Amino acid sequence: MPSRRYKFSRYAMYENIESTLSSLSLINKSTCLLVGDSLVGKGDNNVVIKNTAIIDMLPNEVEVQAPPYPEVDIMDMPYKSESFDFVIADQVIEHVENPWKASDEVWRVLKFGGIAIITSVLMLL
Repeated sequence: MPSRRYKFSRYAMYENIESTLSSLSLINKSTCLLVGDSLVGKGDNNVVIKNTAIIDMLPNEVEVQAPPYPEVDIMDMPYKSESFDFVIADQVIEHVENPWKASDEVWRVLKFGGIAIITSVLMLL
């Protein structure tokens, strides 16, 4: 499961995410929505991922959907409420016009008791 292909600038963040995910009991039949500009989707079960850091952290049994942007916009997702056990938005929220609306959408599609992981850039000048 561990992937060591993390970008140096995100290494600590991905290490913490991986540690958190491995401490959870990710049950078979879990569903995960991955939203991110580094992802390219090719259909239901035929997903091509350019940046595999996050997907490598998930057990093979987890069903992953990685829709391509702009077909799926995090501010207006076409999924039913409470559709996913996990929603991971990696380096997305800082790019949207209304991050509060995007957060509301993540909350809406997340099942009760589900887990959302939302990462963003931190830059000190």
